[in-house]
Amino acid sequence: MTHSSLQVLVRSDSDGEHCGRLLKLWQDGDGATLVVGFEEPSGPDLPLGRAARLILRDESLEAPVEAAALVVGRFDGRGGDRYHLRFGQAAYPLIGFLFESRQAPRVRPPEGSTVPVVLRSLEAAAAAVECVLENLSVGGAAVAVPLLHETELAGSRRLRVAILLPGGDAPLVLDCEVRHRSLQGTAVRYGLQFTPAPRPGDASHGRLEAYVRERLSSGDSPGGESEGGGR
Repeated sequence: MTHSSLQVLVRSDSDGEHCGRLLKLWQDGDGATLVVGFEEPSGPDLPLGRAARLILRDESLEAPVEAAALVVGRFDGRGGDRYHLRFGQAAYPLIGFLFESRQAPRVRPPEGSTVPVVLRSLEAAAAAVECVLENLSVGGAAVAVPLLHETELAGSRRLRVAILLPGGDAPLVLDCEVRHRSLQGTAVRYGLQFTPAPRPGDASHGRLEAYVRERLSSGDSPGGESEGGGR
């Protein structure tokens, strides 16, 4: 359960295309800044103040995510160079989701068990759709939606998810946004980001954290092979 399928490329007219890794992301003003690290000797030589193209590829995405970026910082080190790339708000939600989904541990239900999930659209008068949990973190989830229900949810980006976690008397209900969908046999995998994100101290955060901690203590390693669920 690793995140090795995520590929981060930085392309520039002056130095071609180089593969790096996501290190840090923050939002400020009318844009966001991403820190990308490169291992020596494969790193680029990007001039500050010049344009670059940020490209993220992942097996969970139907198409690469691309964004125009401005090189605003460079830090040279023995272990490789780090660049600060600034890009606009339009690309932030999906890039932010891909980044944050790799920071918090994601866990799967125990082998042979099923965690039921119900999805409801917040944008259309559609019937509730029953599906199952694939992986979960404190910031998001991946669920498997039966293919026959995809037409009912295809027009909705904002959903309400109810997750019946083991040991709970009532489902955990959270609003979320669909960050990506991918066909997986007879199901469609939905990558969901909880919006707003549960905050430490909230009851929902406590239940999510407890489930993740219990699964990790039971031997489930951090991550999620679905590459698109939890944050």
